[in-house]
Amino acid sequence: MMFTVGSIGRSAALTWSACALVITLILVAPRDEASAHAVMFPTGCAPPCVFGILPGISSPDHAEARLRALPYVADITRVEGGSFEIMRWSWNGAQPDLLTPPDPFSTPFLTVDGDVVRLIYLPTRIPKGDVWAWFGAPDAQSISLSGRSPWVMPSGATRALDNAMVYGEGVLEIQTLILCPIERRKIWYAPTQWLFSEAGSARPSLQTMYVSGYSC
Repeated sequence: MMFTVGSIGRSAALTWSACALVITLILVAPRDEASAHAVMFPTGCAPPCVFGILPGISSPDHAEARLRALPYVADITRVEGGSFEIMRWSWNGAQPDLLTPPDPFSTPFLTVDGDVVRLIYLPTRIPKGDVWAWFGAPDAQSISLSGRSPWVMPSGATRALDNAMVYGEGVLEIQTLILCPIERRKIWYAPTQWLFSEAGSARPSLQTMYVSGYSC
């Protein structure tokens, strides 16, 4: 029921060195990480920009136009309430497989306030190992026992860890759910949820932390 968290030391260094091998194996696997990366980050678009949409700058009309320009978007729904708006979209099945949400309950969306995109939420099947390969180690991260109800867990799972990683002083936060019992493969292959934000500041609870014991 418990796991331990510790700072980087000799044992942690050995742990992450061993995990580098796992990342290498992930990279040579026959998957579409290159096409997913190209779709998410076209030329001149780096986090927090995604699909050519930049939180804090892009208008909702610009965001909708960028999404409709993708040959993978099926439907776009906009719900407005005063100055606030939520824009949801669905994929048509032709998208890179790694952009497919990991479950039917998760759908990508963006929020708008004051006619400016503020946050973009993107549930994916992109493994955590690919994130490290693309961006390196996060600036900060947190790992804690998940408080999610069993009904939202994958079939057969009863306990898990919530892992949040931050890049670029908070403009990009990547979340993973790592199922117990913890194994290196589960860590690096865990699907990721991406949050792109204009805020530029990490949540106060996020610190540089590492799992030194693979049990929970």
